[in-house]
Amino acid sequence: MSPERTNPKELPERFTFYRDVINVFEKNNIGYGIIGGFGQYFYGSGREPTYDLDIAIEPNHVDNALNKLTKAHNWKIEYKHPDWLNQVWSSKNPSDYPAYSVDIIHRHSTGLIEVKPWWIKRGTHGQLAESNPNFAAPEAIALSKVLLWSRRSHDIVDAVQVAYRSAKAFRSFDWNLLLDELHSDWRLGYSLAALTEMLYGKESINTLPKSIKDRLHSSFTENPIPGPVRGHIFAYDTHGEAGKIETWKNATNPIMVSSESSTQSVLNDLYVWHENHAAMIDASRKIVGQGRNFDWDKLIVDVGDNWRLALCLMLYTEVLYGETGSNIIPQKVRKDLSGRFLNSSPDKELGTKLFPYRF
Repeated sequence: MSPERTNPKELPERFTFYRDVINVFEKNNIGYGIIGGFGQYFYGSGREPTYDLDIAIEPNHVDNALNKLTKAHNWKIEYKHPDWLNQVWSSKNPSDYPAYSVDIIHRHSTGLIEVKPWWIKRGTHGQLAESNPNFAAPEAIALSKVLLWSRRSHDIVDAVQVAYRSAKAFRSFDWNLLLDELHSDWRLGYSLAALTEMLYGKESINTLPKSIKDRLHSSFTENPIPGPVRGHIFAYDTHGEAGKIETWKNATNPIMVSSESSTQSVLNDLYVWHENHAAMIDASRKIVGQGRNFDWDKLIVDVGDNWRLALCLMLYTEVLYGETGSNIIPQKVRKDLSGRFLNSSPDKELGTKLFPYRF
């Protein structure tokens, strides 16, 4: 990547602070990798990075890193979420303006994964803030984005672009590594693969190995063991969830919703998902509300060439509801859609249509 790709126009003071923080890690040989907005931007995502810098380190390096950062400069350390994130502020008083922060992250905000050594070792050095920092492995950045799919719709697009463009530019994106790290949540990786084909069309052929498609198809059809219920983790506080968010988060079993929504209503949700992160969850809940009465065949006919959206809907329904979601999906529908994914070559490129500001 060119230096300009990772040096958006920002306030010089901010980049001076970033450079000084990075230098503390470098001088003390503390392994780290840049993730978040700057990480996905480095690997080719079309979305401009935000104002904050996210640095990933292994959990057993947290105390040493914070100690070295405290001694190096007159910075304030805020133990904001000590179970996964701490912040370094450029001022002792974060209310001062301008005051900048760097997030030091050792675990994902969902609690599902922690930073592993390969995040750092598989990283790539690139230019940022007049330094040459290590950007975390593209698989790590995509992994962290995939786990946020239900909270912010742009994160799944970030993950798609990182997977596709790192494979093109660096000839390196290990899908097996991503799926292994997701463990029982591999369906999120399946959705990432399906969306990569849908958004990039023919351009995605050389970035998604046939062996990965074989693995995903086999997992989904031959041994469809339901994963854990994840609705209490991938919760959101919009579209009727206000006041119920804590109930949903604390649920150990799926919370059923009654619904008389038609397949057209579900289809409408699918077509606005790229604009509304909650739409896919709404669609899943409508399906669960109808159970075996939901007409999957009609949905697949109505969705037409965009059948990968229906495939993602099945995957997300199982992620949210576990065994309950799995049991309401007819086996013939599972085999049909997953078989299409295995045997069909991507054709139409929908990225420019669904996300014109990103492609």
